[in-house]
Amino acid sequence: MTNPFFVPVRYGSADACSLFGVSSDWTGSKRSDVGEMVAAMRRAINEGVDGIAVSIIDPVAFNSLTEKALERGIPVISYNADGGRGNRRLAYVGQDLYQSGLRIRLADRRARRGR
Repeated sequence: MTNPFFVPVRYGSADACSLFGVSSDWTGSKRSDVGEMVAAMRRAINEGVDGIAVSIIDPVAFNSLTEKALERGIPVISYNADGGRGNRRLAYVGQDLYQSGLRIRLADRRARRGR
């Protein structure tokens, strides 16, 4: 919640809410602690929110909660990180992290060679 990387995401979310006349709550963990993120997602489901966007940073921790949300008619998407194996989230918003890392590595090699 305090990572400066997500500042543009928070502003973008606020802009989208203004555009569509809806509201959102930014919640989770201050240190990317999976347990805190899972607890926040569980609270959102229990409160009956209209939708959940979550950064899936653990291969399995969010799977059962995603299933529970979907069973209750709450759409779930992932953003920024999509590391869940078998997670049935409806969509992912972000880049392919493997491909972006590969391209950075290739660009670094080229720069070191003077190209």
